[in-house]
Amino acid sequence: MAFAMSTFSRLPEELLDEILYQALTLPDASFLEWADSATYGCRPASTAADVLRVSKTWARVGQRHLYEGVIIRRKAQAKALAQTLVASAKGVSNSRLTLAQRIRRLRIDKVQCGEVKAILRLATGLEDLHISLDVHPSARPLDWLPGLERVSPRRLYVQGTLQRHKNNERLVKAIEDVVVSSEERPATWSRLEAVHLHGADFNYMPRLGGALQSLPSLRLVTASGVCPHSWWERFIPLVGQNEHLQAIFIDPAYHWGKDVRQHLEGRAKEITHFRSFDLSAVQVPEPVQEHDSHDVSIDGGVSADRLSDSIWRRILSYAIVGCEPDECYGNKWGPSHYFSRWHQGFLLVSRRFKSIAEPLLHTVQLFDSPTGIERYARHLQEHPEQSQRIRVLGVTEDISSIQMIPWPTPKLRVANNVLPHIPKPSPTRGLIPQSLPSLVWLRLNCGDTNLRIGHGTKGTPSCTRECLDMTFFHGLPNLEYLSLCGCVVGSSQLTPLADALPRLEEVHLELAGGSYATVNLTAMALPSLRKVHLGLLNSWQNSGPCAAYTFLLKHGGKLTEIWVEGLNETASWNATLLTLCPNLEKLVVADSVLTMGQFKLLWASQPHQHLKSISFRSAQYATRGYFSINQEPWLQFPSAVDFTSLVALEEVRLPTGHLWPDNEASAEKSPWPQLAREFNSRFPKVFLADHVGQRWVRF
Repeated sequence: MAFAMSTFSRLPEELLDEILYQALTLPDASFLEWADSATYGCRPASTAADVLRVSKTWARVGQRHLYEGVIIRRKAQAKALAQTLVASAKGVSNSRLTLAQRIRRLRIDKVQCGEVKAILRLATGLEDLHISLDVHPSARPLDWLPGLERVSPRRLYVQGTLQRHKNNERLVKAIEDVVVSSEERPATWSRLEAVHLHGADFNYMPRLGGALQSLPSLRLVTASGVCPHSWWERFIPLVGQNEHLQAIFIDPAYHWGKDVRQHLEGRAKEITHFRSFDLSAVQVPEPVQEHDSHDVSIDGGVSADRLSDSIWRRILSYAIVGCEPDECYGNKWGPSHYFSRWHQGFLLVSRRFKSIAEPLLHTVQLFDSPTGIERYARHLQEHPEQSQRIRVLGVTEDISSIQMIPWPTPKLRVANNVLPHIPKPSPTRGLIPQSLPSLVWLRLNCGDTNLRIGHGTKGTPSCTRECLDMTFFHGLPNLEYLSLCGCVVGSSQLTPLADALPRLEEVHLELAGGSYATVNLTAMALPSLRKVHLGLLNSWQNSGPCAAYTFLLKHGGKLTEIWVEGLNETASWNATLLTLCPNLEKLVVADSVLTMGQFKLLWASQPHQHLKSISFRSAQYATRGYFSINQEPWLQFPSAVDFTSLVALEEVRLPTGHLWPDNEASAEKSPWPQLAREFNSRFPKVFLADHVGQRWVRF
């Protein structure tokens, strides 16, 4: 170690400067990312400054890189930084920059105190200011204007908030005051080139549009997560009058984008772009150049007309369906991500494009009503050759029952509640759709309302509709994902084939019909099975929990991931869940009410060697990550549950991120920092996290 340090000490300062620049400079991602409820608790304090303690030379060379980008998330941090900057200003000669003057990027997250104003007054070389309007309502009132007047950033990042109170109103007014110009006084922030907005509602900044309208340096405005659209209908036309502004980017993920576009006209419409953007890479678009349609080139190189049909087919396939022409056209989320209506514009480019793109438009078919399915079936009768092109069939969330298309689709890869159906006799009088050897992803949902309240008698489905005959699954040799919700499968009189579904990797079974499907799946070998979701066991038939136990008794040894809703139903099993699944790596337990006693239903009698993650969630909104759980029982969790037998455990996810304090003020009142410290002392290798895996490290 001593030899290594002596070697470093002999490095030229230019090389040492480059090394310390990489080690100490604040990453763009950390500075730019918009904060959420987990940002405060799940971002550990930086230890980068420890590098400066190596030697005086390292401190002198590296100090400017450490202060180039600063994030303030705590009052104590602001006080310490202000003291350091003031001391630096007193001890530096006029020929050298103070530490405050070296600050180029400053981010202030939910902190309001006099020291923040002092930092702003000293940081006169600021280029980027990232500020959150979500200051605490009970914080001591602060006049932000004297501090903001001393800086003149080129780029401004403003994170909004749903709350509105006197503290953030003062901050909003101060920001507007330094941007607004008048005949008596020009705008203090006259260098402002880009404004980036993120948040729920900017109606409390009514003067912002008028201020940016006359700002001569402004070139770019971006917005994400901002609503309602009525504010944008006023804001964009105002800002669009700025002849220096070159582009407005609005994240298209918000449904109000179309409403805003309808109200735009003239230059405001011309410079507004509804598309996704990355703050670290967003740039002003170059002006569109006019070209002869017969001489379009790609990146100034080969003419587009010279590209072969096979290359254009690959390009258009990615544009229309998001993958290669001969790939599966599906992912683990199924066809809900496919929206192909606007792709019809490719047909209008030229006859050549039409001949290439038209077959691709038929690969994905989504329906929002049974009437639409009937119309499409009639279309296939008139154009039977198009059935060979279909790869994805799906319905929107408005349709909650299985739909049948009376037409063969031999190359279907993904089916979401839609199946091609050829009527033929069945020994069980169930439905037998067409055999689909090409299918890899299948989701079927029976939407009978009786299922959701558990009606029905033992041994019979509670759904009055016809169920699928289990023999249908014998004709799916390439299926990898299967989701059955409700009474999709009936009690078949035929013995399931042991070698059926040989490539099945993941199974989701939910609601009352799950027991019938589970009995049939238990009889199969399922050599590729790795993930299982057993949903709402308490809503299955009376034999359901027993059927689930038998299923895991046979297949549990293969599983690496399992999701269980209705943990109480496992109390009658002869073995715990972890004993049945000795190779499990990830476990999700979802329930509307979880008690300390229920945790005993999980543990293995012997040490479990593979489980790395346990996630506890609310069953009511489990798939969305929301919660409806009282915090009180979870306060006992860190001290009441023993994870000693789970030797490989790395992470425990609790039901909601809202357990964690999201700012310094709430952390002082919350019991969770102390509970987290106690948990860490007992299990130092296990992290506590929220439902999405954000690990809480600030305690």
